Amino acid sequence: MHLNNLELRGCKNDSELLEVVNLCDAAFVETPHEYFQRHITKDNTLKYEDTRILIKDGVIVSSVQVFPRSIYVNKEKISFAGIGNVATHPTFRGKGFAATVLNDALEYSIKSGFDCSMLTTTLNRYYEKFGFNTVIRRKVCFSKLGNESPLIQVINFHEKIEELNSIYATYNENKVGPIVRNEDYWKSQYLFCDEDKKLFLALYKSNRIHAYIRAKIADDKVLILEFASLHNAQESFLVLSQQLAAKVQLHSFEMLLSDDELDNLGLLKSENFIQDKELMISFLNNDLKETVKNLLTQPNKITFHLTDFF
Repeated sequence: MHLNNLELRGCKNDSELLEVVNLCDAAFVETPHEYFQRHITKDNTLKYEDTRILIKDGVIVSSVQVFPRSIYVNKEKISFAGIGNVATHPTFRGKGFAATVLNDALEYSIKSGFDCSMLTTTLNRYYEKFGFNTVIRRKVCFSKLGNESPLIQVINFHEKIEELNSIYATYNENKVGPIVRNEDYWKSQYLFCDEDKKLFLALYKSNRIHAYIRAKIADDKVLILEFASLHNAQESFLVLSQQLAAKVQLHSFEMLLSDDELDNLGLLKSENFIQDKELMISFLNNDLKETVKNLLTQPNKITFHLTDFF
């Protein structure tokens, strides 16, 4: 689409993707260049055209990425477009370019047949103008003492993808919100995920993975990004979190948890709860069942693993 001397479309090649990386780097100076390079160029689920751009005089001045995903809603699979890397070059701010590209991205998502769209932000009022509503989540703060177990190892990811995928699906398919994964998605996610690979730990029983946990250190706390277990989730979570505490010599933990997971992991008596309002959702498919919409917008109902952050 051409608007005066502006061109609105999807990317066409790697060169334009790299230009978007540099654009995001200029727009968000406090975020490392490597972060954008990883998320924009390492996600193999993306097609070129999923990165929407506004070009002025031959230069990309604004961009939005549309991440094609599906989520579980009580075993049902719902398609959604993740909206990320909404950026405008500082020189061209205040001209409505971000709104133009965002509207294009949402139109593109509707034409692509997505049921809904989700994003994370601290600018909720801005995105409300585009039909997004805030989904209330709960950040749980708790403490664990360190204790090492010989049954836990740093995972050899590339040898264990099939096992991980099976455990993940078994643990998450009955929940509301987890992303539907296959082995190709796992491989891409492992490349773009902002985690500490040394804190991707597996609990083994009878030489098979029984449970796993993924984490990183942030602000002198252990931020748990994802957990899954075949059985006895509470016991598995306890020994894996204790292993993390021993490994990094920290005892303070944070994790986003739904009501169901809070009970499942035995954290109902945690020390502190913080309301999180960064997740927003917009429904694109008018025929989507009201029961599904209600589940996805119910406070503290959704499970969205931080490993899937786009």
